[in-house]
Amino acid sequence: MPLFAQVDACTQNTQLTGGTTLSITGSNPSRQVGTVGSFDYEVWHAANECTSTNTMTYYGADKGGGAAFKAQWTQGSQCDFLARIGYKFDEGKTYKQYGDIFADYNYTRSGNNTAGDYSYIGIYGWVRKTNSTRTVEYYIVDDWFGNQWQSDATPVGPGTICNNCSSVGTFTVDGSSYNVYKHTRENAYSIDSDNDTFDQYFSVRQTPRKCGTISITEHFKKWEELELPMSGTLYEAKILAEAGGGNGNIDYRYATMRMGDLCEAGRFPLWATASPASGGSINKNNDNICLAPNTSVTISATAAEGWSFDGWVLDGVTGSATANPLTVTTGNGVASVTAKFALNITGENLIKDSEFSKALGTDWRFQANDGATGSGSVSNGTFTANLTKLNNEGEGGIWSLQLVQAGLPLLEGNTYVLSFEASAVSPRTIQVMCQMENSPWTTYFEEDVSLTATMQPFTYEFTMNAANDPEARIGFNFAQSLENVSIRNVSVVLKGTGGGDSSSSGEVSSSSSEEEQSSSSSEDGSSSSSEDDSPIRLVNPLSKVDFRVSSLNGALQIESRASASIYLYDIRGNKVLSFNVPAGESIVKLSLPSGIYIVKNARSKKAQKVMIK
Repeated sequence: MPLFAQVDACTQNTQLTGGTTLSITGSNPSRQVGTVGSFDYEVWHAANECTSTNTMTYYGADKGGGAAFKAQWTQGSQCDFLARIGYKFDEGKTYKQYGDIFADYNYTRSGNNTAGDYSYIGIYGWVRKTNSTRTVEYYIVDDWFGNQWQSDATPVGPGTICNNCSSVGTFTVDGSSYNVYKHTRENAYSIDSDNDTFDQYFSVRQTPRKCGTISITEHFKKWEELELPMSGTLYEAKILAEAGGGNGNIDYRYATMRMGDLCEAGRFPLWATASPASGGSINKNNDNICLAPNTSVTISATAAEGWSFDGWVLDGVTGSATANPLTVTTGNGVASVTAKFALNITGENLIKDSEFSKALGTDWRFQANDGATGSGSVSNGTFTANLTKLNNEGEGGIWSLQLVQAGLPLLEGNTYVLSFEASAVSPRTIQVMCQMENSPWTTYFEEDVSLTATMQPFTYEFTMNAANDPEARIGFNFAQSLENVSIRNVSVVLKGTGGGDSSSSGEVSSSSSEEEQSSSSSEDGSSSSSEDDSPIRLVNPLSKVDFRVSSLNGALQIESRASASIYLYDIRGNKVLSFNVPAGESIVKLSLPSGIYIVKNARSKKAQKVMIK
């Protein structure tokens, strides 16, 4: 059955009214099921955990695509609540015996950390077990509500999904990459048993969104390519909102599902996306996804605050790569149009609420984990960490007491200046870092900072050597000791963009003196300085090893297959240097006392001991 001229779900945002409301309270009942038009619905919560009333309202078969609904929950921190509408199959057929399955959706929802410690928005279902495979509970997660540790602007991480998830792989579909995780549950309820051992599969979209099309069958196919069995019979596939606690809501203003080919013969999909998603938005004058060849479509790009439009990437269509609005003409195949956005070089502070004028939990979050205890407060433009207990022995690290903010758009090759003022009730050390907001928590910059009782300014310069991260985070880690810390006037400012073929700032800065904590200006491949004047000299653009360091006449020879941030520690563990090296073999000139040092690659976490003479 072809699905000719499907409507673009992202244009369907009319507020719906009316509908039928279902309420569940405690165990009376804890589950309600039924049908709405051609779809099945289910609303459920964990009866032994939930005491408040949670609701789901479906709008009706003639509204919002037929599967539109809203849900609201007021729960304890451990109450699991699910609301879903879609297809219930359970006909003894595998997914391959149905046509391709799609879901289209558009919704609004409550904000960050309104659904407990875990939450999922997307597609949910079950696959029955066979003689050789387990039952499968599966999720396709396009968005979530965030939690107390991680912003909803970033994809839900495996640490939130489960304690021991296996990372299976990554694939691209529907305009974004998805990370795939697997988890095995034991002695738990499934559709086949009240005490079952079954597998869970999670596809997690790496660019969260609130509208679009999910090609469900493509996920099934990709899972099988990653050796995740899908040979059992398909029980269901439904549009889902799941909350693990909190007080929140979601409103699907448009939701529908369909089976068959995406487009009828002779018509082809045109996909339009923004890159990065946080850089801006796009609009089309034609809401149809499937279009005939030689169809003219006008697309406009609108940059978000602090960003500017930077051209188009066209695939399968003809048109100008710079015009905005852009008019394209479709061809005889799948086509895509991507709007590129660039961060403005204005010196604007990328930190939100840099002067701590808002309550914690708005932009900044104070976190105490792994048995550590403490609290954060803001007053007169200053944040204060009141620390009472370090983490349990053998658990966590210096990050078990921390102040963090996510949402920093850090772009590969760009140089940033980080500055802040800080003090402590008595001398101590803290750590400041910029890193990925979720697993694997890749570190882009880190520095140990020595504080005194006097409020002092600190300034650091670093180059982003990793791939673009539009939702990076800054963190201040306090769990080295319990002296209270005060911080104010935090800023991260774009200094300049990378150029040419150089991927290194060539920066070598000492952090051993409190008066010299500001990084020196960088020297890179585009510098007018002579090669002999540069502290870092690339001697070979290729490296035969992942990472290796050798001492060479008062210098270091560093071999690395990828560009890297290098940290140098003395034998007592004090950081004495930080610098960046490009991919290949480099000679780094040093001016340090003779002795044994530890050289750490911040990206790979590999470390090596060397003797410097």
